[in-house]
This record gives sequence, structure tokens and C-alpha cells, in this order.
Amino acid sequence: MKGRWIPFLVLFLIVAGVAFRALNPTDVRVLDVIPLHDKLDKKPNKHGNETRLVQKETSSDQVLILSEKQPRSYEFEVPGDLRIELSCRVLAGPTNQNVDLVVRGRAVSGEMREIRSSFTEQDRGRWSQLVLKPEWGVGLTGLDFSVELMGGEAEREDGAAREEIILAVVFPRVWYEREIEFKKRSDARQIVFITLDTVRADHLACYGNKEVKTPNLDRLSKDGVLFRDAYSVTNITNPSHSAMFTSLYLKDHQVLDNFRKLGESTPTLIEMLDQAGFDTAAFVAAYVFDPERCDFSRRFGKFYACRDYPQRRAAEVNADVIPWLNENHHQDFFIWVHYFDAHFPYNPPVPYDRMYGGKKKGSPTEDELPVEDLRDLYKGEISYLDSQVGVLLQQLKDLDIYDNCLLVVVADHGELIGEQGVLHDHKGLRDPVTHVPLLIKMPGSRFEGEVHGLVSTLDLYPTIFDVFNLDLTHQVRGESVLPVMERLGSLAKSVETGRSEVFGEHAKYLQVSIRTDESRFVLGLVDKTSKDFSTVKGKEELFKSGPTGEEPISVDESKAARYRTTLTGFLADRLELGAEDIKDPKFIKAIEELGYVKDD
Repeated sequence: MKGRWIPFLVLFLIVAGVAFRALNPTDVRVLDVIPLHDKLDKKPNKHGNETRLVQKETSSDQVLILSEKQPRSYEFEVPGDLRIELSCRVLAGPTNQNVDLVVRGRAVSGEMREIRSSFTEQDRGRWSQLVLKPEWGVGLTGLDFSVELMGGEAEREDGAAREEIILAVVFPRVWYEREIEFKKRSDARQIVFITLDTVRADHLACYGNKEVKTPNLDRLSKDGVLFRDAYSVTNITNPSHSAMFTSLYLKDHQVLDNFRKLGESTPTLIEMLDQAGFDTAAFVAAYVFDPERCDFSRRFGKFYACRDYPQRRAAEVNADVIPWLNENHHQDFFIWVHYFDAHFPYNPPVPYDRMYGGKKKGSPTEDELPVEDLRDLYKGEISYLDSQVGVLLQQLKDLDIYDNCLLVVVADHGELIGEQGVLHDHKGLRDPVTHVPLLIKMPGSRFEGEVHGLVSTLDLYPTIFDVFNLDLTHQVRGESVLPVMERLGSLAKSVETGRSEVFGEHAKYLQVSIRTDESRFVLGLVDKTSKDFSTVKGKEELFKSGPTGEEPISVDESKAARYRTTLTGFLADRLELGAEDIKDPKFIKAIEELGYVKDD
């Protein structure tokens, strides 16, 4: 039995030798400061505040071979008490002499701090587990691992050069722990702004759809205010978010498609909140907001992006949001959480892919897939998305900030799935594309109920400022809906906005529209023909709102004349702040993979 380990030792020595010969002496392996494991333990203290023990660790998953000529370096920041765990074994070196593993910490100041661990002759040939806890404090920028012969140089008895020391280090793990005291603040100003890309209002249960399961959004709607008649000002992602964050129309900010970004001088909600003392962070799910090209990234304090592929799932977004909240929930903050799952291609994860009976008869990217299957898959995406919204809401509750935060949930636009002859796209300015869900939960859940009547997504910016008594210092187009919500009370669970109209502008400026309580008027601005959608310059269309959606009706000349006059004034009133084109081929290719065409 004693000899059974010998083959394994021989195999290990062979592998170690190969690895040693293959190593590049100048190689630096980086340990990412982003933790693989992140634990936060609550500890109440005598002052009634919270103390949280933060344990973060990051580790290498490989065997490292160290020699006197082959040191190793790790680069990271250590903001707490350091702890190093590893297993070591001397593979080669002079006999009858001890070998030192030397660990040096590199401080921000440039100072080197050293700790040694010795391996004696008795340790030769066996593994030793080490736990090192140097008293170095914080402010380290990395660690250097090396080996030295204890007592200096030694030569072989025959006068030849001595054998070089070779030390194997297995799975080095570096971690730190620290305690952070959070003072509970009842006056904390905290905003969670969630955008649900491509979600139709009529596909949520709280908006009357009893087939689609959205229990988390339904519960949120009961804790706050549901806006029955909220409308996006445009039909695609980047222009719509630009409008929400500036409270300006496309005619003003000039971001007419996903291939342009806001001009540097255009003020946004983000900078204004930053100036008012809010920490700002964004967590986005699509390459439309690539940080190297999207304007929003430079405006947020932290920006967590989808960089390597066109889109990512809501669970991956939450994996960035939750650690950030864990560390910053005691601060004043504004976070933007963007979920992209409902966007085409519809490919919900199990079990949501078959939740509504639709069976995948092919790839969901194929136009030949039956419309009913597409609709079932779209519903599955929304139910999956709802489940991940629930994960985020639960985290807010676990951190005890749900009750006192301002929580906004809104879609940037809707979707057409067979309506108007358009599959899985959002063209035009009619209700399936522009009618969006909007839920607002006030701090302290001060108002609960429903608001009927027209609301624009441009209204969110001034509403946020109104809630926190902040002063607007530049022109915006929206109107605060806080006065409307304030009319909700125990005797009034439903109120009307009283607004007479809202406007919509098509991407690329193909159309413009007026939406009233009873009808929609659409005016074509250019002649444009694409695969499944066309516009004609000067063409006027009138649609009447009905129980099954908007129905085309004959254009009444008196109404048309009134709408025409209103639109003429609307189009003439422009700020024209200017946008910048994004010309990067990599970005354009990635956006086209999402179904957007630059010249469409």
C-alpha cells in the first residue's frame, strides 16, 4: 500500500516539469479584484446601526511552479485584512538546506512588505498547507511570490553548480475581510429606475392580461401607482432612453436611431442627480449601450455593461446589481437597471420556453416560425423577466431599502408580433409599440392606486426631481406627475391626469403622431420603404381607440386640420442640441445582430 502513491508522484513531476519548461519568465497572472465569493453578514452593534462583515476572495485554479529565476506576481487591490491560503511542495533544490517561500506585498506607496515561510529537509517530498495572515493593513496593489535558499548560496560538493530550487504552489487563494458600519438613514434618497426593453403594457397581468404570469410586477403595482395610459415618445431603444434621461424629444436631442449618441453638452438626469449628491450606477443588458461608444457610460459613476456579445439575460444583470447594492445601499443613489430579455430573438430559458404551450418548431430567429409560437415565446420571455424583477425586489427588501426607495418600472417601447403585418419588430407609432407599462412606488409607499389619462415617458425626469425637491436648471419637455399621484388617497384609488395629448416621433424621423384619449393621428414625414413597413410623406392616418386596440377610421377633415396645426407647431419648436454618429464597425455589426439596420 505504501508504494501506491509513487505513480501519482511520478506523473505529477512529469506535468510539473513540462509546465516549468513552458513558463514565460516575464508572465504576470492577474487576480481580478471582482470577487468569486462575496459574503455579507449582518451584525447589529450597540448603537443600533448595522455592521456588515465583508468577506471577498479570489483564487487561481492552476498549479504554479516557482523557481529562483521564475517569480510570480499577482495584481489586485486589498482593501481589508489580508489572508493567503495555499499548498506548497519542494520539487527540487539543494539537499540539507531549508527553502524559503517569500511573499512580498506591494503597497500603493511603493514600499515592499515581506513575509517568509520555510521548508526544511523534513518537508521535502510532501505537501504543506499554509495559511498566511500578515499584519500589513490595507493599501496593497499586489503580491510577489518567490523562493530563496535559506542561508544564501550553496554549491555541490563536487564543485558543480547547485540544483535550482523548484517549488510547486497549488491553488493560491487570496482573500480579505473587513467590517463596514452602515448607519441606517430614514432620510436616504434612493432611486431604482428599471427599464423593461420591448415590453408591451397589454402583456402584463396588472394591465388586464390574465394569461401572462407576472406576479412580481403585479405585487409592485399594488404597492404603488399604476399608470394605465403611459406612452413612449418613440419606438426604439437608444432614442427612447435618451428621451427619458433628458426629458427631450428626438427633435431636440437628435438621437434618431441606435447608431447615434447624445451630444456632450446635452444635460441629463444622471449628471443632475450626481451634482445633487447621488451615487449613480448603470447595469445594462444590450450592446446598444456599449460603454466605449454609448454616451451614457461617461455620465454614470459606475457602468456595468454587456460588452462581449449583443445581449445578456436578466439574471446576469442582477449578478452585477446585487453586489453593488450590498455595498452601497446606505448611500444616496440612483441606479438604472436595464433588462433586454423581451427583445427578439425570443428564446426564454427553461421552463419559460414552454410555459404558454408554444413549441419551438425551429430556431426562434426564423421568420417562418408560426406567429402563435412567437407570441408564446414572447410571453415566456416576459414571465422570465418578471421572475428576475422579483429577485431584485427581494434584494431591496432584504437590505431594508424597498419601503423607502423611489422605484420606477417602465418600458422603452413595445413590440409587434403579427399586427400590421410586422413580425417581432417595433415599427410605427401605434399602441402595441408606444403603449408601455409604467409603475411608480413612492418612498414610504405614500400613494397607491391607478392613474388614468395620458402620461409620457418624458414625465419621469421632472417627476423624480419633484419627489426629491430638486430644482430643474434647464429646459425639459415633460411634466411632473407627482401632483396627480398626490390626489390618490383612501377615498380616491383612481384619478385622471387631465392631459389632452401626448406626442410620438418615429426613429429616423419617419413619422410623427398625436395621441389623445380617443384617437391617434399619424403624419408621414418622408417617403421610405423597407421590408415590412413603409411611410409616405404627407400621408395622414387617423385611428380610433377601441376595446381591441386602435382601429383605422376615415380622416375627418376638421379633426385633421386641428391635428395638422398642432403638429406644425410641435415640429417647429426644436432645440436641436445635436447628436454624434457612432461609426465603429464592431458596434454597427453587433447592433445589426439585434435586428437593427443602420440604413433602414
